[in-house]
Parts: sequence; C-alpha cells; structure tokens
Amino acid sequence: YLDENPTIKRSFEEQLIIGSGYTITFSNQAINKNHNYFMVSQGLELAGNLANFLSSGIQGNRPSPENQHELFGVPYSQYVRLRNEMRYFLNIGRHDQVGIRTIAATAIPYGNSATIPYVKQFFVGGTNSVRAFRARTLGPGTYSPPDSLSNLYVDQSGDIKLEASLEYRFPIYGYLKGAIFVDAGNIWLVNEDEQRPGGKFDFKTFAKEFAFGSGLGLRIDFSFVVIRLDLAFPLRKPYLPDGERWVFDDIQLGNSSWRKNNMVFNLAIGYPF
Repeated sequence: YLDENPTIKRSFEEQLIIGSGYTITFSNQAINKNHNYFMVSQGLELAGNLANFLSSGIQGNRPSPENQHELFGVPYSQYVRLRNEMRYFLNIGRHDQVGIRTIAATAIPYGNSATIPYVKQFFVGGTNSVRAFRARTLGPGTYSPPDSLSNLYVDQSGDIKLEASLEYRFPIYGYLKGAIFVDAGNIWLVNEDEQRPGGKFDFKTFAKEFAFGSGLGLRIDFSFVVIRLDLAFPLRKPYLPDGERWVFDDIQLGNSSWRKNNMVFNLAIGYPF
C-alpha cells in the first residue's frame, strides 16, 4: 500500500527530528475560582532549521524534498507546527457548568521536507476529540479510505486541524456526575494528494466538511481521579456525498444494527477538557 501512496510512505520513512517547542498557557481560574473562567494555550514547534544550517554548510547545495540533505546519514525533517487551544467554562448555579473548547492547529513542511512526519500529524476522533467517531477514523476532508484499509487508519491524518466541543456538566448523586455534549471537527491536508481525494483544505468548502457528533456521559469524580464513560453517535458524516451528510433521519436508537454501526463507547481517565 505504501509503495502505491508515496506521500503517506514519505511520512513513515526514517527521519531525524531536531527542533524546539514553545508553549504559552494562560488561565484565570485561580483568580475566578467561583466564577466563569477561561484558559488559552498557544504552542509553536520548529524543526530542521539548525540541521539545515549545519548540513548546508557541509553539503553546499540547497536541499529539496526530492534531494534531501542528511545529518548522521539520516534525512532530517523541516517544518513549522502551530497549535492554539481555548477553553471557557460558564458556571451555572453552584454545581452545573457549561464548558467550551476550540482547537486550531496546522503543520507546514518546507525546505528539506515535503510531508510532516506521521508522529507530528494531526488526528480526530476518540475519547478526547470528536467522540462520535473512533480514533483516527475521520478525514482528511471528505476522504473515505477504501475497505481494504478500514482497520489500519494509516492514511487518516492531516496537516490542519479544526475542532470544537460544547459540554453541559451536572451532578447526579454524590461522586456521580453527568454530561451532555456536542463535538465537531475535521482534519485537512496542506497539499493535494491524488491518493486521498477531497483531503486538501479549501477556504470555499471546508465549512461543509465538519463532522458532528453528540452523546451522553457519566463521570465518577473523586476529585483526585475521574473515570469517564461517554456514549456518542454521529450527527454529520463529512465523507458522505454533499447534501446527504446530516444523518438526523437515519438515527434509530431502537435498532440494534444501527447502534452497532454508529454508537461509540468511550472509556477514559479525566475530563475531555
């Protein structure tokens, strides 16, 4: 499969990652302990610039993805990676709370790289993402993998990630708490990939390519540890044809076949955000 998909194969190839990461986080929770509060986190990661400086001085010619420079006999990655996250919590009364989270992230290869290393790419789905879809089973864009790859997930990664979650949290009894949530998000590619049609980010169409999911959750909250159980199902599937992506009419909670194909159970430690 990788031999037939050079872009994905390149992201898996052996490569040296040398760089620095910076994260700035601000929260006013300590100031507003009994009121609404928010948190903003901004991250920047740069890789390959020092390696490029050293290798260019030795090897002379300008590197390119087709003619990569090497360090210690291994090609090195060169990219910039940005990640921004914002969380806002609205306290309702003494115990109820509404939480909102948004994530915007991108990774752009340049110089010595044509793709982002697989371990540095973005994914959606899973316990802390769009919970109505299993981990790494969404995107990029409207792309849907062939049946032969339905259990591998090697091609459902991207260079751009946009995600949002809205969650209403409320007490049930003692340590037991509940939640109702809606998640939305997707990933996209910076460059066109013929093997993953519909995956490239386009300002004109990206808003139509979000996945939506909703569900209910239980939390056993002991303060020092939280055991979380979420049950979710999709509301919008971006890989369906345009005009058929909202699937409200297909929801059949009483149908065992529908539940098997659509309901996703998530078990996790800690809150999703």
